[in-house]
Amino acid sequence: STDVVSIFVDSNNGKTSTFEADDRQYTIRRDGGSTSGIRAET
Repeated sequence: STDVVSIFVDSNNGKTSTFEADDRQYTIRRDGGSTSGIRAET
């Protein structure tokens, strides 16, 4: 398993209890790699 740090950004500062389409999640892996994406859930 790889250690990661996840950063969540609420782009419109909506402070909603669920993810919205404009919210972003950035994941930085311990090995220096990174992934980014959009995660929307209801």
